[in-house]
Amino acid sequence: MAQARLITRRRLLGLALTTGVAGGAVALRDTRWVEVTRHREVLPGLEPGHPPIRVVQLSDLHRGPFVDEGYLRRVADLAMEMKGDLLLVTGDFVSRNWNYAASCARALSVLSAPMGVWGVWGNNDNYGGRVPKIREAMDGIGLRVLVNESVALEPGLHLAGFDDHDTAGMDPVRAFSRVPKGAATIVMGHNPLEFGGMRLHGGVMFSGHTHGGQVAIWPVPALVAADTQGRVSGWYSRPGARLLVNRGIGTVNLPFRMFSRPEVAVVDLVADEEPPGGQGLMEKDRGTR
Repeated sequence: MAQARLITRRRLLGLALTTGVAGGAVALRDTRWVEVTRHREVLPGLEPGHPPIRVVQLSDLHRGPFVDEGYLRRVADLAMEMKGDLLLVTGDFVSRNWNYAASCARALSVLSAPMGVWGVWGNNDNYGGRVPKIREAMDGIGLRVLVNESVALEPGLHLAGFDDHDTAGMDPVRAFSRVPKGAATIVMGHNPLEFGGMRLHGGVMFSGHTHGGQVAIWPVPALVAADTQGRVSGWYSRPGARLLVNRGIGTVNLPFRMFSRPEVAVVDLVADEEPPGGQGLMEKDRGTR
């Protein structure tokens, strides 16, 4: 009997070690194994015949103890290879401490696009009065953050940005106040919950915040979904509007990812005369380790 118990314990120990090693290998693989996802989506209101607008989205950089400047620079270089017309950073530039803002800005300083480089604040940016320092750093590299406001990128094409749902005053009425009804509108909002603001205006919205669960093993995705009305990763719809939830680049709370790789999203927005196709198709995998 004692020998049987010893064999059982050895088997359990072996299983635990094997599981631990396998889990560690997955975490090591996934944490900085960046995935470029390619999508094609109709932008309501875009003038027929308008050339596709390529949006390159980064999110949840989380420059801090777990995410170094060199890694973010490699991601920024990869984003530039996508040749976007418009480059968006949908919040959480830093984690833990605003002192990381300057190095985050250095990493992103290579970013440029014909329609500009734009962003919104995330919950981590708004903690502890960090925004002024982060804004100063981003202004220095030409990255403009929209806070419940909009800009005209060209006649008939607008970009709007919400402030963070959880930590600030998200105000879609103010954000859309200068956007003509029916105008083609691209929207940034860090938290997928902000998709509710799209009741006021149609368009395509880009968000992040969820990290796709970051450790996408039950029950983590279910817990994330409970906080974001089921929106964890990928595309979601409401009448007249679409939302892309980006898995982000960095990590928070835990210094690793599992089964939820970092993401650079490339979205070609087209006029509604041209049907979308190939949504979610992945480019050849790119590593930034």
